[in-house]
Amino acid sequence: PEAIQVVAVGRTNKVSIHAQLPASASIDIWGFGKLMYEVLVGKQIFPVDSHKTIDEDENFLRNLKNWDEDSLGIVVAEIDEAGAGTLAADLISHCLCPFPEHRPKSMKEILSHPYWNENDSQMTKNIKRRSRGGPAAASAPIKRRFQA
Repeated sequence: PEAIQVVAVGRTNKVSIHAQLPASASIDIWGFGKLMYEVLVGKQIFPVDSHKTIDEDENFLRNLKNWDEDSLGIVVAEIDEAGAGTLAADLISHCLCPFPEHRPKSMKEILSHPYWNENDSQMTKNIKRRSRGGPAAASAPIKRRFQA
């Protein structure tokens, strides 16, 4: 959100990408949270006009510029509705915090979040169960949440 600026052009305001903003971990962390949300929920965080480039899509840029705690609350509710779990909601909401100074400071911090430990533990259990020929035997198809 901090990468978007509003510039007065005549009597109107134009929303654009802030070209002079230096690269920062907080912008990358927000992008990671957006990607994680879209993968787990299965939809874009807000609509993008596929006939325009990102810097031409004023609606997308306005949504991004107006990102706030209410937007974050909607995202958390959608993560919950998708069944991704409270740890996913916690991690994503920290990444998507409207205030850059309150986001995780690095990917190392993100990877230390309990979300990864819970999911790693669950995957390990499933792999062991398959290798023993248990209920999720190797010959059984793997259930996929999203179908292509």
